[in-house]
This record gives sequence, structure tokens and C-alpha cells, in this order.
Amino acid sequence: MTKNIIKSNLNITELRKSLKSDLKKIGIVDFNEKGIGVVYFLIDCSYSMDDYNKLESIKKGALSYADEAIKKGYLIGLIKFGSIATHVLEPQNKIEKYKNELNKLEARGSTNMTDALELAIQKIESKNG
Repeated sequence: MTKNIIKSNLNITELRKSLKSDLKKIGIVDFNEKGIGVVYFLIDCSYSMDDYNKLESIKKGALSYADEAIKKGYLIGLIKFGSIATHVLEPQNKIEKYKNELNKLEARGSTNMTDALELAIQKIESKNG
């Protein structure tokens, strides 16, 4: 099982470049037991993301990439992290559901990326998507 992990705090321009070159650069990607691609978007919701509307920029980019991922046949899941990581959305192919959850995200707490990565890997390995 191959997993690719990268930072979630890319700006929109970097996110767009990432998607065009390889969806695996914007989260954790794997294939479920049916061979369907699963992408987990990990969104930093720490207080630092409140500066200069960073979180709003990330939301826009993440929505754009999720839409592209769905069009390419991937399922999309969502994990947010600040002081703690929270599984927000199981992998699915409904952009409106993803958008609604994404819009609820608010900046709080410190940056605990480790827990977010561990949670995403756990979800992928458990094949809950």
C-alpha cells in the first residue's frame, strides 16, 4: 500500500500546480479494496491560519481540488487539525457534503499535524473509505 503525504498549508497557486502534476501531492492518497482512489484532505485549522485569511484560501483551494478529484473518480475525505485532529468526513463523492463541512472549519488551537497524519493513515489502513 503506497501513501504519499505532504503539507496541507499550500497556497492556492501551489495547490493548483500540485493537482495538475499529481493528486498525491495534496493529502494522503490510497486505493480502497475496490480499487477506487481515496484522497484525504488534511486542513490546518490552528490559530496561525487566521492570519491574512490563510484558512479561507486553503478552503477555496481544497474545494477546487476535491472537485477535480471527484471528476477523476476519487473519493474525498476530510480531516481537520489544530490542537487535536478530527475526522470530519468519510471518503465519498459528493462535493456539496464536502463543501458544507469545509465551510464549517474555524481556526483554533495549536498545530498538531502529527495527529492528523496518524489519523489519516489509520483511516486509510482500516479501509473505512
